[in-house]
Amino acid sequence: MKTSAFKRTAAAVMTFCILAAVSNLSAQTISPNIRLNSVGFIPDFPKKASILADSTLSRVIYTVNNASTNTVVYRDTIREFIHNSDTKENLWIADFSELTTPGSYYISVTAPANFGRSAAFRIAQDAFTEAYRTLMLGMYLWRCGSPTGVRASYNGVTYNHGACHLDDATASMRYIRSDGLDVRRDAAGGWHDAGDYNKYIVNSGVSVAMMLKAWEHFSHVLGNTNLIAVSASGQIPAFLTEVKWNLDWVAKMQYPNEAKVSHKLSAINFCGNILPERETGRRFFVPWSTAATGSFVGMLAQASRIYRQYDRVFADSCLAKARRSYDLLVSSSFAAADQSAFSTGQYGGGDSDQRLWAAAEMWEATGESKYLDDLENRLSLNAGNLTNRIEWSNVAPIAAITYLNSQRPGRDPQRVEAIRAKLISTADGIVNTSQAHGYGNTYPGNVWGSNGMVARTSYILHSAYKENGDVKYRHAIADALSHLLGRNYFGRSFVTQLGHNPPQKPHCRRSAASGRTWPGYLVGGPTSQSMDDNSGAVASPQLDRQKCASLPATCWYDYENDYARNEIAINWNTAMIYALSAALPDAVTSVSYQPGQSAAKGNSRSAQAAAPRRVIKTQRNGKIEIPPGAKVYGLDGRLIGQRKAGESGRPEINRNGVFIIMQNAETDIKK
Repeated sequence: MKTSAFKRTAAAVMTFCILAAVSNLSAQTISPNIRLNSVGFIPDFPKKASILADSTLSRVIYTVNNASTNTVVYRDTIREFIHNSDTKENLWIADFSELTTPGSYYISVTAPANFGRSAAFRIAQDAFTEAYRTLMLGMYLWRCGSPTGVRASYNGVTYNHGACHLDDATASMRYIRSDGLDVRRDAAGGWHDAGDYNKYIVNSGVSVAMMLKAWEHFSHVLGNTNLIAVSASGQIPAFLTEVKWNLDWVAKMQYPNEAKVSHKLSAINFCGNILPERETGRRFFVPWSTAATGSFVGMLAQASRIYRQYDRVFADSCLAKARRSYDLLVSSSFAAADQSAFSTGQYGGGDSDQRLWAAAEMWEATGESKYLDDLENRLSLNAGNLTNRIEWSNVAPIAAITYLNSQRPGRDPQRVEAIRAKLISTADGIVNTSQAHGYGNTYPGNVWGSNGMVARTSYILHSAYKENGDVKYRHAIADALSHLLGRNYFGRSFVTQLGHNPPQKPHCRRSAASGRTWPGYLVGGPTSQSMDDNSGAVASPQLDRQKCASLPATCWYDYENDYARNEIAINWNTAMIYALSAALPDAVTSVSYQPGQSAAKGNSRSAQAAAPRRVIKTQRNGKIEIPPGAKVYGLDGRLIGQRKAGESGRPEINRNGVFIIMQNAETDIKK
């Protein structure tokens, strides 16, 4: 069958179908075969659901109904199905993008009869705001080493644990005695890494990167969005306050009086299903690795420039530590941490991508030529560093895009153009994949943490949108979110306590120990990969290994022992936070505060509200002539250029991309 668009049968139905009523909502059964994002849709974005129905049918008829009144507001007939190869299903795609009126709705399939209805969903500009706040709550609840523990309420239920791991940690006698470090030193703080309570530098690397990139791109929105349980710390906005909790721990992982960085802080073995304050055994600094050292440099160099306007002392400390570890890194050959005594997470592999990212962030933080030389020596001329795969073991695309987006002088034009072209082609590939997939998946594949990979495609997509302003990239981000929030083979949200039928038994020791599922966590997702569990735990009583091997996209089980598929982890949550940030109201269409001022103060939303603005798009080598009295911003809210009223000359910006011009109203009147 064709996979093209479906014929509309009632384009004008909005004018009269509201008079039609369907059977009472409570009498209808939510069908597991109507699979959609039950959290919501942005009004002017595409809206799709995937319906699993008999492929011998000649048509499927569905309606969209107001959830409060049950009245029909939209009706359509689907006359063709598509075959979804990775699940081997024939799916009928309901496209109700024409419905843009805000409200709460559900889909009802009327033919075939007695098919049932979907879960309810919202259409609203702020459709993803609460989801964003919930994922951010998950980060707070991951905090380790708080002397007062953590406590927060969500949907009327309080989640809390006591003070934990305040005596982190001891240098391992077996490994570091020669360095004179066989003593306890302070490394309290940070986020617990996943469903366990250990802390790993390499995985913190990609996690902090996604959070700080989200702030770089969407700070004008994130700074004005209230968080659950987290507030601003002095001049530091709430979002950055949460990230700083982890950065403060990261900074402690540098050896005292040295530049080496411990690979992880861990117990010898994973603990059982207990609350974190009950894990009281010895925890150790594991020896250094070059991969951890590179991740350390990337995190702290990026932090030094982002936090500078809020806390100069902290920023200076981050940069000083990053400089020391960078110098060691470039003078050292590959070094892997000796983890032979530990059964906890390894985060092993090479270090080439971490070295590249370290150079990129050091150059962007300082502008010094030695970092640029190192960076360009590591960037391939054909932009091979930039792929659609971003994870803890591959932060090279983040480095390449940092180089592309930089406003610092001195870049090699050939590399810049190669990376720009590769970015667009990679993003186009993601869009094409999503559009051809029966569930809109932007990264179908048999990988551990597949849901995190889907979420991280949003960084590639938004970066491409910044270059040429093609809205298809933003639509693909919404497709990725929809897939993770219910438009998938399982018809379920993959985020705990969010959307329809979310995971009930994630691999999370706090959830297992407390007997209730903690909110705001994206689980790993489908994969055929087997587990290596030294405890001998069964992955899932329902595990079908043959099916998982042949159809990995169908291999996910909501079972707490199945850490290969149902664990939670900071690198997946932070990827989801980036994607949700991109979908917040005004994420790319407004500037709500002047760069250089604290968004936490809320000091500019009203001041900017009356300022006329227009969005312009330039092509390669395009020019922006700045009008008198105007300021030009990038889509991330950063000031690109300005021209004072009455200023002589005609200042221009020579750069391709999408920009927002804000102009004082009085200047327009005087003209």
